[in-house]
Amino acid sequence: MNKKQIKIRLLIMALCFLVTIVVLLSFFGIYGMNNISKEDSKTLMTQLCDSKTMWLDTKFNLLEQTVNMLVSHVDQRVELYGEDFIYTPECEEQIKDLTLSLADKTQGVKAVYFRYNPDMVGSGTKGFFWSYNTRLQKFMEEPPTDISAYESTDVEHVGWFFLPKEKGKPLWMNPYYNKNLNVYMISYVVPLILPSGEFAGVIGMDIDFDVIMGELSNIKLYRTGQVCLVNIADRYIYCVDASGITQVKKMDYALYNHITTINKRNELMEYTGSDGRKSLLAYDKLSNGMRLFVTVPLEEIYFRKNVLLSQYMTVALLALLVAVLALSRVMDRIVNPIKKLAEVTNGYARGDWSRQYMVNTQDELQGLSTSIAIMARKTRSYIEKIQADARKDALTGLKNSTYYGECIEVLKTDYEKIGKPYGVALFDLNFLKKANDTYGHEAGNALLIQAANYISNCFEKSLTFRIGGDEFAVLLKGSELQEGEKLLQKFQSGLGFPVEDAGGIPLFIAGGLAISGRDGESYEEVFQKADERMYANKCAMKMQRKD
Repeated sequence: MNKKQIKIRLLIMALCFLVTIVVLLSFFGIYGMNNISKEDSKTLMTQLCDSKTMWLDTKFNLLEQTVNMLVSHVDQRVELYGEDFIYTPECEEQIKDLTLSLADKTQGVKAVYFRYNPDMVGSGTKGFFWSYNTRLQKFMEEPPTDISAYESTDVEHVGWFFLPKEKGKPLWMNPYYNKNLNVYMISYVVPLILPSGEFAGVIGMDIDFDVIMGELSNIKLYRTGQVCLVNIADRYIYCVDASGITQVKKMDYALYNHITTINKRNELMEYTGSDGRKSLLAYDKLSNGMRLFVTVPLEEIYFRKNVLLSQYMTVALLALLVAVLALSRVMDRIVNPIKKLAEVTNGYARGDWSRQYMVNTQDELQGLSTSIAIMARKTRSYIEKIQADARKDALTGLKNSTYYGECIEVLKTDYEKIGKPYGVALFDLNFLKKANDTYGHEAGNALLIQAANYISNCFEKSLTFRIGGDEFAVLLKGSELQEGEKLLQKFQSGLGFPVEDAGGIPLFIAGGLAISGRDGESYEEVFQKADERMYANKCAMKMQRKD
């Protein structure tokens, strides 16, 4: 039977045969849909972060430039006419005219103001305050708030004055509810510091926070995805609900701890919220110190995958039914190889990658079996890589506690059945808390990485694990087991050098070694003995430092 005859037969039963092949090949790909869905979501979410961050930063930067232009104008007049000029009505009128002119050209400004320091002018109402009237579409002069009537801690009334005065530099205020205007707003305020160092007052502009949140609320991301602004310092999240009202809520500690450990910009993070729902989150930092968050529940991201899986399963069942009816009428020479290929691929679906079946018919079936075999090898290699990554500690690159537990079971079995000896060396890193508390977690991580490298280099032929925060273990076999004590002495003699990335903190690691048979018959006894010796070494190090 040549290729042409097979092609004719396949055309007769084209639908059932093609559908069967598609289902078989696609069955493996469906398990990769999770990663594909995440990558698609990451692209969408990060692009959205980029575009909206650019929009917000443009708005914030424009406001900064406008206010700084006003301050520059005042500084020039003070330099020209002297410091006393700033307190004159003429100076106030000039500032007012320029302020209104610039505010009219700056989109989104809610209010503009220039307020004098009450301690210098004897009045808490001197200066001016103009707010934008949406109905009339122009700025209207409002009675200035009496600054002296409020405590300096009353942020909602006079925070815009006292915070820049206290800091002594321009600043963006975190979103706050302004009780004078009864709106949420973001303010950029610059303190006027005269050349003599005297605090003369403040110049500032406000943006209506609801305008910003209104822009973000127009974004539709999946079904219930949200775009929020976040004040990391105070742990406040600002989102718009379904009715278009800005909602302010506290960020839960779990999310806060995750966010503050992210170093990479736009890194996609999976977290579980206080409501128990798992979501993906992307973020970007804004020029005013806030962050833009984009969150989407995982169940929505995977919705398309689940629908596709259901469709594939339905099609597969129908295709298989048709294929069985059609292929039953085809010669055994075609049917049998296909059945065997199906058995092998079903084994792959169950996780059995050891089986292979190569068709040697010199036709299309042989090419199909080759492709499946290649795909199986690549998939198996990918799974083995994932399993290897799952056994590795992400920070230090050593084997993790999960793999440590697997190796222990192998050691126990080998020792009980064939008496194969082994050694357990336990290590505990000193000064990790000092590094974290004094120089930050980056320094602590550097100390952990240096400790891991030092231990693995000293015991390069044995398996090295990180089994806890600052705890490490080495399972010795073969030649290193025979020279275990010498290796431990050499290990201890090389300690004490400073770790530059950890603020110069010296590397000290307490260690203890125990060997099966000599120090105990069960693994638990050997481990206990190694732990006792490690602890004794740690105490000796402390006494030596006291001496």
